[in-house]
Amino acid sequence: MLAVRANERSAAAAGINVSRTKLVPFAIAAFIAGIGGSLMAYQQTVVVPTSYVAIAGIGMFAVSYLAGITCVSGGVLAGIMGAGGILFVFLDRGVDLGE
Repeated sequence: MLAVRANERSAAAAGINVSRTKLVPFAIAAFIAGIGGSLMAYQQTVVVPTSYVAIAGIGMFAVSYLAGITCVSGGVLAGIMGAGGILFVFLDRGVDLGE
């Protein structure tokens, strides 16, 4: 994956299947997101549109981008701050952006 990220043409020349190398992490991420969604639905016991606010997704993206999307510590920091953390609580309760 690091070789494909650095230079796709060089990775392909070295015999790495570039399309498969890009597809496998996408599939793993989709699987983890699906598991997370199903666990959240199980915990909520009722699925209604009001439990999914758009500002939470925007806040999570902003935190992950600002923390650094290329390093592990940035992802961990984004997970801690985004999933019910300081930024989410502040945006949800402190800033009135509507329902």
